[in-house]
Amino acid sequence: MKKILLLAVALSSLLVAKSEMETCVKCHPTIVEEFKGSMHKNSSFYDDEIHKAVWDKHPLKAKGDYNCAECHAPNAKAEEDVKEGITCTTCHTIKDVEEHKSKNKNVYAKDTKTLYSAEAGRESEKVAYKQESSWFGMNKTTVGSPYHDIDYSNEKFYTAQVCMGCHSHRENSHEFMLCETGKEGAKDKQENCITCHMPKVEGSATTIRHSQKHAFHGFAGARKHPEMLTQYVDLNFKKAGNGFEVSVENKAPHNFMLHPLRVAELRVKYH
Repeated sequence: MKKILLLAVALSSLLVAKSEMETCVKCHPTIVEEFKGSMHKNSSFYDDEIHKAVWDKHPLKAKGDYNCAECHAPNAKAEEDVKEGITCTTCHTIKDVEEHKSKNKNVYAKDTKTLYSAEAGRESEKVAYKQESSWFGMNKTTVGSPYHDIDYSNEKFYTAQVCMGCHSHRENSHEFMLCETGKEGAKDKQENCITCHMPKVEGSATTIRHSQKHAFHGFAGARKHPEMLTQYVDLNFKKAGNGFEVSVENKAPHNFMLHPLRVAELRVKYH
């Protein structure tokens, strides 16, 4: 591969791409285990068979110009880094999203020690790591993470605008829209991309501060954990003549099929 068009993301020595999962799992074992099987983690052509099949036929492959890395492996600086796909810091360092005609662009924070996150009731907080003691040192509590600070004030993490850098739309050089999600699913705080594809599940998000539930980091989709999305699709059967009709109602705030290369197969069995 001669060159890779990338979004450069500078990572701290504790959160470099190759050791990132090993670092994060120390405090977030449940989330890391979910993330390992997600399409985000397995987003490059090394792990995604469909993406590889498309890339193998892409005219830029002969030139070694893997510009898909902009979203499929944003942290990569060399060919071997592409295998890492999307990492924890890929999403948690997105500061803003620039809107453009052909595609949007993620703007990453320069302060890589601070990670963005969302938690209801903490929308204005910025948490730095510190240890506090009371009762003359007999009672000690820890605030924040020893590996990073947490900024809960980024509005885009509550409305899911943070997803729109990669998942909004992509237009090719012939002005053909390759994929388009639209903006309707990334406006409301109560129902958006994150609440649907990262629903709250049982288990603590971190071992430092226990919680009853956390946002699912396996990223439910058509190919992974589709059962979580069944509430957004209604299937109905109706007798029609000597046969029957099957209707599929899409209740999601975006099109059922977002990409012209994606195919849905409906299998029906009756006895």
